Amino acid sequence: MFQKIYKYIKARKITFIIILILAVVGGYYGYGRFKGTNVQTSYVLSTVEKGTLITSISGTGQVTADNQVEIKPKISADILSIKVKAGDKVKAGQLLAELDNKDLLKKVKDAKSSLDQARINLSLKLVGLTPEELAVSKNSVESAKLSYDNAVKSLDTAKKNADDNLKQAQLQLTNSQISLENAQRAYDTSLTSQGFTTDDKTSGLSSSYATAKNTLSSALITMRTALSSADNILGIDHTPVNSNLKNVLGVLDFQSLADAQNAYQNSKYAFSIFESAYNSNAANITETAIDDLLKKAMDTYENIKILEHNTYGTLTNSITSSDVSQTTLDSYKSTISAQESAAIAGINTMQSTIFAIKTAKLNISTSDLSTSGSVSSAKNSLLTSKNSLITAEDNLNQAKLDNKKNIEAAESDIKSKKISYDNAVAQHNLKIAKPRAIDIASNQLQISQAQDNYRTALDDLNNTKIVSPIDGIVGKVSQEVGFQTSLSTSIVTIISAKKLPVITVNEVDVAKLKTGQKVTLTFSAIDGLTLTGQVAEIDAIGTIAQGVVSYSVKIGMDTDDSRIKPEMSVSATIITDQKSDVLTVANSAIKTDSSGATYVEILNGATSPSSSGTGVVSATAPVNKYIVTGLANDTNTEVTQGLSEGDKVVTRTSNGKTTTTTAASSQNSAFRILGGGGPGR
Repeated sequence: MFQKIYKYIKARKITFIIILILAVVGGYYGYGRFKGTNVQTSYVLSTVEKGTLITSISGTGQVTADNQVEIKPKISADILSIKVKAGDKVKAGQLLAELDNKDLLKKVKDAKSSLDQARINLSLKLVGLTPEELAVSKNSVESAKLSYDNAVKSLDTAKKNADDNLKQAQLQLTNSQISLENAQRAYDTSLTSQGFTTDDKTSGLSSSYATAKNTLSSALITMRTALSSADNILGIDHTPVNSNLKNVLGVLDFQSLADAQNAYQNSKYAFSIFESAYNSNAANITETAIDDLLKKAMDTYENIKILEHNTYGTLTNSITSSDVSQTTLDSYKSTISAQESAAIAGINTMQSTIFAIKTAKLNISTSDLSTSGSVSSAKNSLLTSKNSLITAEDNLNQAKLDNKKNIEAAESDIKSKKISYDNAVAQHNLKIAKPRAIDIASNQLQISQAQDNYRTALDDLNNTKIVSPIDGIVGKVSQEVGFQTSLSTSIVTIISAKKLPVITVNEVDVAKLKTGQKVTLTFSAIDGLTLTGQVAEIDAIGTIAQGVVSYSVKIGMDTDDSRIKPEMSVSATIITDQKSDVLTVANSAIKTDSSGATYVEILNGATSPSSSGTGVVSATAPVNKYIVTGLANDTNTEVTQGLSEGDKVVTRTSNGKTTTTTAASSQNSAFRILGGGGPGR
């Protein structure tokens, strides 16, 4: 039998292969549709609606035979007037006394302004820039970019000018060197042709050396002052005048600071060699020693010139701070610039002194030389050429110094303009960026605090009018006009003809109560009886029982019923807040991110019913919409900003396996903290 089946399949193997492929493909797609149904994400939506939002607290107690209510102020203020006297009959809501409200009116106005400004700040952050503000921001970026580009061009120009100036100074130096060599040869030839010889024992030479000695003495003082001025800024060997200067300088180029510090060490070393050599020869200095000291002084001045230049560069690339003002920084720049000029002058003085000695040696046998016109003319040409060479060398050194200063100034300007450009770009990006959740949360918190302050200011203002919570007779007036009230002192005592229910509330709920709030009363002993009333008196001091703090609250009934007897059990629901015609959203739709900002999920795009029949599915995922919340109860929350009537928000998300829901607040009669997502006090 198996052989027959095998032969049958073998004869029709192509047909069986096709059937097998179709079965595999069909099974694959069927399994995919089955699994796809299981993981389909659906969303349950809720509509944002307008309505009335009420928060309340509940308490239980008994009907008391005590029908006396002490009317106490809720704020401390001077009594402006008392409207009743003992024995007067009063009605619930009748004005009993007035307190001074002058300061409270200003507090209400200021609190309202702060609240309006906080709301405006959040609206501006959510709305973004106006076209005009965007244009101004872009212009600031473009202006900063133009300044930066111009600074780059200025650096190129400074480098080109520096190259031209250096070439011109070097050419002048080369020409002066050639002229000096030619003059020296002409002078030597004149001496040889006239048969003159030199003798170094002349009074002119001695005078030149005497002058050189005085010059060296002055140089010691100048060099020591220059080193001290630089160290006063760098703070390497001694504490600067401003002991924090070394640390508080806002150095932008740390390489310039390192160069200045190295130059200080080099200058100090060169000066120590010069000073030591001078002191060792001071008692009996020879002409040979003076020649050596002049070279050491020249070397020291060269190092000090570099030191002052680098220190000036450090100051140029520094910014001010709270410890170093612009005036102080400019003063240091002026001092260092003067010391650099003094170093250059010292170099010139040393060169002139050396030249004077050489000239004096050339003037040996002046009486003989003066007899020869050719020698005298050659000598004058030689002296002129040497002076020209000294001038050319000075010009070259000055050109190098000026070029470096100009280039460094241009580079510093580029850095400054680049920082300004980067800051302008960053500011622009910050302005056009979408508000961060943490920024929204911060604004929401500001609104919450401003709302609390405004509500408190309004309550305090309203509390300046003291009214009777019940009908009755004035039993006693305890205060006088002009006196300042206290929160624990009764102003008026009212005796009611009606019985007073007294309930107990905990320490959390009592903070939400105030006299005059509406109350609904039910009595367990009297079926179907519901009366209304208002809070008449709240204990100022609580009672502790088994670690629980509770407060007694007296309630004045609007109407009496003969069936109500003392000590009957009573249940009271006190309305702590109520808002009409406000936008409300289900608590299950409200979520809070990691920064504390409050948001809901909005489902945009086309939707269709889910396969499970619960909720809808969408081709696009929900997007977060940040909101500002207000009053909240167990089921709904007021939305003051961020949503419009009719908006659809997600209250529950399901992927076929799990369902995600935002749990509603379990506390009753609470104000939701703006941006916080939870109940507040």
